[in-house]
Amino acid sequence: GHGDSVKLRQDKIEWLSRFRVKAVVLATYAVLTIIFTYPVAFSANAIPGLGGDGYWFLWDFWAFKNAIFTHTNPLYTSHIYYPIGVNLAFSTTAFFNAALSIPLQLIWDLPHAYIFVWLMSFALSGYGAFALMRYLGGSTKVAFISGLIFMLCPYHFAHALGHMNLIATAWIPLYALFFIKTIRENKRLNPVIAALFLSITAFCDFYYVIYLVTLSVLLVAYYFWTERQQESFAGILRRTALTFVIFVGLTLPLLFPMFQELLSGSSYMYNPGGFSTYSADLLAFVVPSQLHTLFGSEVSSIYQHFTGNFVEQTVFIGYAGLVLSALAIIRLRTREVRLWALALGIFLVLSLGPVLQVNGVVVRVPSAIPYIGKAPVPLPYYVLMHLPVFSIARVTSRWDVMVMLCVSVLSGYGLQYLVSRSHSPGRVVRTENVLCLVVAGLILFEFLSVPYPTVTTAVPAFYQKMGTDPQDYAVLEVAPHESTEQMMYYQTISHKQLVNGYVSRTPPGSLEFIETEPVVRLLINIQEIKPGAAVNTTGLDPSVLARYNIKYVIVHREDLTQQQINLVQALFDKASKGAPVVYEEGPMIVYAINK
Repeated sequence: GHGDSVKLRQDKIEWLSRFRVKAVVLATYAVLTIIFTYPVAFSANAIPGLGGDGYWFLWDFWAFKNAIFTHTNPLYTSHIYYPIGVNLAFSTTAFFNAALSIPLQLIWDLPHAYIFVWLMSFALSGYGAFALMRYLGGSTKVAFISGLIFMLCPYHFAHALGHMNLIATAWIPLYALFFIKTIRENKRLNPVIAALFLSITAFCDFYYVIYLVTLSVLLVAYYFWTERQQESFAGILRRTALTFVIFVGLTLPLLFPMFQELLSGSSYMYNPGGFSTYSADLLAFVVPSQLHTLFGSEVSSIYQHFTGNFVEQTVFIGYAGLVLSALAIIRLRTREVRLWALALGIFLVLSLGPVLQVNGVVVRVPSAIPYIGKAPVPLPYYVLMHLPVFSIARVTSRWDVMVMLCVSVLSGYGLQYLVSRSHSPGRVVRTENVLCLVVAGLILFEFLSVPYPTVTTAVPAFYQKMGTDPQDYAVLEVAPHESTEQMMYYQTISHKQLVNGYVSRTPPGSLEFIETEPVVRLLINIQEIKPGAAVNTTGLDPSVLARYNIKYVIVHREDLTQQQINLVQALFDKASKGAPVVYEEGPMIVYAINK
């Protein structure tokens, strides 16, 4: 009995010691996040990013909370595309992050809830990679460096400008950790935890589910090839199958409508274009981010050669990570290093898309087919982009998140190798401290992006006035399409239904009202009127909008040409009984639609 009590006491002390280490690591990541994303944590009336998608995800958090509190389906909303509404199952959403924000929205305002979840994505991503490397054999300090690489990589910073779904990267290394445990250990809890992290990933972004399933297939195939024991592999297959059965059960409400749509003959989820445009450029992996504090302006001319936009083309690995990864691959011949090196090669090739591009130029080689001349170098995605599931993931440069996961692991192996090369046993700890400090300093410098861009969350007074109005009605915004997401953010204050709307994949049925009602179509598409173009407004009367309970038309004149402003003014001037101006401040003018 005494021996048992001593063992229990020792186990408790060990557990507390491990917990302290994990708490210190997570707290350090949190502090580094606040410092290296300055001034985001201190922003009073701003959110990180450049607007656009950032405003959309603010709306997404608000709409999800409303759906939960009103017991309605969060996969459908009538707040936008009034009066039809829209199915959100196929749109870019971040349901899990939105769920995390609900308690914060209750005690804080929406922008600050958004910022907290945004900041947390960095710290948790670092901890996830730390936990993975610690399990794979890295010391605490080495694993901390691995987490630093994954957490602060330029991919994360670039997508943090607005892609709240894509910065939910913490679950990627945590899933990899527990799936590896599922393969290695015959414990029932590991498949359950792995399935849970894969499910959380699904409720953040479906791209990442595709990536993790690909990693899972690679891991199972690799362990089968190296184990070569029928009994052992049968157990691996059973535990893997259990993982995915639990995953399907947890995510069935999300997966069922998606696959139902995918299997339809004319699915609008398929996007035939963009695979080459949004593929990574091979040169971009060694070019620092445009967000870099010192080098950003210097490399901007290089980024202009790349296709797509700079967010999707930001895939810089970092020279410290490249050197350490190369060291691990060259000097270590272990099974684990070979596995992660193979994964790195596969994910890097997938990120390059259907054809190889270097500095914005498609690489061509002499063709074996007569009279063809030089043909592009085809890559695996040339085939994958035609397959049902992979066709969804058309922005192939996003595979870079898996590249960075592999680099963080291989860098850990490389750094651990350097530490082990210390000749004097008494100097190992000192050598490890010095090496880790130097490497950490290099990584922080390579990934430095201070100050981080922010955008205002100020809302015009008229929307706040509508928010206090108990009446139920709709609003139509006259503004360029690129401003629609900001108008949706304003809706979180006005609480009025919006004729306008934006989702990443819009079901055709949601556009029926806009396309079939001439006045609505003209007002919403006003920016498409070219200078000097003749517009026939015969028979168009904005007062008919009252039939649909549209009370206000809000015109944002700063985004319109004078011709477009004059056209809107003429429409309301000739409206039956007029449409009086009820609010005008700066470039914004509001017309009331009389019944």
